[in-house]
Amino acid sequence: SPDDGYCWSSDQETIFYNDMSPEAQQEAISKLKPHTYRSFNEPATHEPWREMPSMYMFFDKDGAISLAVQENFAQTLGNPVTYHVDASHSAFLSVPEKVIEGLEIALKEGRQQSGIAVN
Repeated sequence: SPDDGYCWSSDQETIFYNDMSPEAQQEAISKLKPHTYRSFNEPATHEPWREMPSMYMFFDKDGAISLAVQENFAQTLGNPVTYHVDASHSAFLSVPEKVIEGLEIALKEGRQQSGIAVN
């Protein structure tokens, strides 16, 4: 709501946590905080992806950001490394091992593209 300056979600189970048990969903929902409305409406003042290798991690079951929108976001990065996770918006909770795997790939690829020795 622009009135209070924050975004509040409804149907969090479907939007953020659709691949988690009902108990895990409720625990995560109990920890949600409001998100500032301005973050969706103000232009970025710095675009670091133009200065360094980038990666886009897709969350294929994301109920908040559709795969088509994620694909559009990824295109703004130029030619990023990509990684798909068959998970919801909150994959860091539902499949943390897959998120870690993706981050490890991003680190390795970033180092290679930057000419940094990879161990």
